[in-house]
Formats: sequence, structure tokens, C-alpha cells
Amino acid sequence: MQLAIRVDASPNMGFGHLSRCNALAEHALELGWQVSVFSLYPLANKCDPRIAFIQSSSEFDLSDAIRRKAPDWLLLDNYLLGGIAGKVYADIACRKAFIDDLFTGCDANIDLVISPAGAAEEKRLVGLYPDAKRLLGYSYSLLSSRFRCARTAYTQRSRVLITFGGSDVAGLTVPVVSALVHAGVTGVDVVITDAMGHSELVFPGVQVHQNLNPMQMADLQGKAAVAISAAGGTIFELACCGVPSVICVVADNQLQAASEFAANPGYEVVDCRGVPHIGEIADAYQRLQHSSARRVVHDAAINMVDGLGCKRVLEAMSQYE
Repeated sequence: MQLAIRVDASPNMGFGHLSRCNALAEHALELGWQVSVFSLYPLANKCDPRIAFIQSSSEFDLSDAIRRKAPDWLLLDNYLLGGIAGKVYADIACRKAFIDDLFTGCDANIDLVISPAGAAEEKRLVGLYPDAKRLLGYSYSLLSSRFRCARTAYTQRSRVLITFGGSDVAGLTVPVVSALVHAGVTGVDVVITDAMGHSELVFPGVQVHQNLNPMQMADLQGKAAVAISAAGGTIFELACCGVPSVICVVADNQLQAASEFAANPGYEVVDCRGVPHIGEIADAYQRLQHSSARRVVHDAAINMVDGLGCKRVLEAMSQYE
């Protein structure tokens, strides 16, 4: 089987898109599939070296390159692929899957639609893709196998993990770390990237980790007792590792999945679109930190997101003739 993936990762798109596509590609490679990644951005150094990477500044050139590859499946992960941008892929003669996590649609004749949100999305997705098979909910979260392997006994954990994605579009990292430190919190791990430029992150009791790969990220999550995270793909990684979390919504496409997490005990959701509420985030952390139910939350979370989503998606793809 040959899989082509059309994905972008930029400060505006978020690196979670690339992370979940890398996870699916990793699992496909383990099954003996051939995988190619196509992007408008130079992502070659962020992909598995076994993956053929093609970059162009033009959607039309990318679609032509995919057409020449003649893959069995084309996976589209880009919530901007509506209208003309989506139509350029519509006539490519292969099966097409789309990861849909925003209230938009893709005009590329979709056969399989994947959404991290569950039943709440069913009606909308039926309307957008009436003929597509729908894989919805936590069990189809696309995670590297490293997160499932990183689980450790919850009683051995004491660290606090703070991560706001690849670009921290809401600028939450420094003020949130500052608020926790001033409240006397120690044992803090903070994840940043070059895109953030947080050179001022020097606080007592805080360890800064920069440009982590999935294995390193999984290791940190497996040691965390509580996390504060943007509501992107990281929240599924944290659940897989059984980490009670404060989830900060920083983009519209994160709201549905975050709302579903909020229905479970051990998750606090703060809407940070617009003016961030740093005090509200700090208060939510304190409630989780002092909750007697955190161990129960851990056990429920690892059952809620079991880390086998890539396996399920590729099995669904394999069932098509």
C-alpha cells in the first residue's frame, strides 16, 4: 500500500497537524506501507527519514506530484483545504481521507473522514461527507506508539508539565509559568520551540525543554502528575499517558474536543481565545493539584485514549478494495 499525506505545520497551523500525520506515517511504515509527505513548508527534517518528502509553494504543483505518485490513499490534514484549495485534489484517482477538526469542509471527494471529536460531530460530518465512512472520537486519536509505551505508575509522578504547542499563539507560556512559580510551585517542566523565542524563561524550580521529539515528549508526559496544555493534539497524548490536565483553548478548532474532555472528571478547560485568563488557569491547576480524585482520573484517561488510533485508521483504509 502507498500512502500520501498532504499536511502543513506553521505558526498559524500548529505543529499538532504534523505530529499526528507523523504518527500515522510511522505506523504505516511498520506495516510495510510506502509513505510520502507533501507540504507548502520545509518539513523534511521533522519527518521520519524513511519518508519521501516533497515541498512546493503551489497547491497545484503538490497535487500534480501526488498524482504522479499514484498512491492508494491520500490523507489530507489541513483545515484550510476548502474551496479552490480542496478542489485541486478532487480529481486525483485514489481513495482520500480527511482529518476534520474545524467547522469547515474539504471539497476533495472524501472516502474516509477522521475527527478527534465524537458523537457531537456526527450530524455535521454526515452533512459534509454523506458518502464517507466516519471514524470519530478518542479511539481514533493519531498518536505515536511511544505515548502508550511511556505510561508509568501514577504514584511515582511528581512533575508539572506546561506545553502550549509548537508556536504558543496565545503567548501563555511565560505568564503561566510566572504565576505558578509565584504561587510556590516547583518541579515544573516547560516545553518550548524555536518558534516561541522565550529566552526569558529563567525561573527557580523550572526546567526548560526545547524542540523535543515524540520520544522525549512522551517521556516527560509519563512523569507528569498534572499538565497545563493548549487544547491541540497534545491533550490526547496526555490522556494516553494518564495525566489530569488544565486544557487551554487557543483556537476555534480546539473547542469541540476540549468540551468533550471537560465532561470527564480531572480535566479543567479554560477558554483563552481573546484575552488569556492567567489567574483562571492557575486556579484550575490548584484545583487539580489538590484533587483526591487524580488517581481515578489517571486510570480513566488511559482507557479513554488507548493510543491505538493509528492502527484502527490503517485497518479501515486496508478494508477498501
